[in-house]
Formats: sequence, structure tokens, C-alpha cells
Amino acid sequence: MKQGGSQAAMATSQAYDDFTVILPRVPSDSVYGDLERHSNAARTSTDLVISSSLRHRYPDHTLALTLQYDCNLLAFASAGQAEALLDPSHDESLLYRSFVPPVRRLDGAVGYLVNRVQFAKYQYRWQDHDFLVYVVSGERGNAGLDGSVINYILHKPEDHGSVKPMTTPTDNLITAVAQYSLELHEEILVFDQGWWQKNHELWESVQKAAWSDVILDEKMKQSLIADVEGFFDERENYHEFAVPWKVQSVYCFHQESQFCLLAR
Repeated sequence: MKQGGSQAAMATSQAYDDFTVILPRVPSDSVYGDLERHSNAARTSTDLVISSSLRHRYPDHTLALTLQYDCNLLAFASAGQAEALLDPSHDESLLYRSFVPPVRRLDGAVGYLVNRVQFAKYQYRWQDHDFLVYVVSGERGNAGLDGSVINYILHKPEDHGSVKPMTTPTDNLITAVAQYSLELHEEILVFDQGWWQKNHELWESVQKAAWSDVILDEKMKQSLIADVEGFFDERENYHEFAVPWKVQSVYCFHQESQFCLLAR
């Protein structure tokens, strides 16, 4: 019994090579189908799966991948800088409908609903250039970016020549979006829910504020005004001497309250 079992195990082990060749899967009927099949098994890199699927379906397009965190194409379009239309022929979108509570409730604000895109295809237009943009949330394997959202930007070269890895319109679009996202457009940066967010409502609320509304000791108030206005007036001097344009102040009030404010 033991001898027969060992011979069978040896025969079984000899039936396999040291290396196993894994043949590539044949793409399904749609990109969403590939993602669905990919998600039903062990996930390693969504980027590889979606990139291969798109290159198979759009062989005459260039493909560029960007992180939505630092290149938010949809926010760029929402600001009126481009046009993004959810592809009407593509009915396999995956959107999370989320409620965003109001920043302030005293004025009767009730919040609003937003779509958090997990998978969607957009017809994207910017400066007379047309793109196809797939927005996909997936896994990056060991890259430390699990759950991040990736923009897959497809563009058909106008010269109809050989397809290069990148095109000038795609690079220009990515650069424009990144530069726009770094700037504040009637917004104030607020650190909330673990990250910095741009807040337009807060910007609107402070437009009505005036130094005359601040209740402080007059001497301290004038000193505070001088510090704030002087900092903004001296920006060119900071730049001339290559000094970072920032300031840090500590304001301490009555000892009984033991209250201090750190402002940067």
C-alpha cells in the first residue's frame, strides 16, 4: 500500500514541469465584463487588467493613466474648463450615490447628493480635442494605492500614423488639470475628514467679514491687522530672498481660559 502510494505520488509530480505557463485570458464582450471577471478572483493589479482590455478594444488610440487624486478630470469639467459626458451607449457604469452634509446648518442648508464613480466611461472634450476617459477604482497590488481611482485617457492621434505611448493633447490636458487643481478658485483649504479639501462655501461666508466685526483689545487688534496685511504685502520680498512664503503665529488669550491659537 505504501509503495503503491509513493509510486503514484512520484508519477503525479513528474507530470508537472517546474514552471507553469499561464495563457492570457480572452477578453470578454466589454471592458466592464473584464473588470467583473477580474473582481471575482484574486486581485493584484486592476491597472494591468483595464489597460490590456482598453488596448485590445482601442488599438488606434493612445492610453495614459493618471491618479484622480492629483489629476481630477471630472472636477476640471465640473468647473467649466472641459466637457465630460457620461457615454450614453455605455450602460455598465458603477456609481455610488452619496450624501454630503452641509458645512453650516444655521442658514437652513440641507446638503446635497454626489456620485462617487467606481466605474464609468466618459466622452471628454477639451480645447477642440476629443478623448475617451474611463474612470475606475481598483487595486494597485503592492503599490500602496489600493482603492484609489485611476483615469484611463484614450486619444486617437489626428495624424493617423503609428500609435505612440503618449500624445501632445493628452499631455497638455493632464498638465492643465494638474495646474488648475493646485490653484484656489474662490475657495479656502480646509483640513477635514483626514485630508485637505477646497471649500467654496467658507470662502463665500468670509467675504462679508470685516475687521470692524472682530471684538478684541484695540491695541492687540491693530497688531493683528498689521501682521496679516504686512504678510500679504511682502510676498515679493519673500520671493526675492528665496524664502518660503509662509508665517506661523501663536495667539494666547487670558490665562484663565488657557486658550491658545496656532495660525499658519
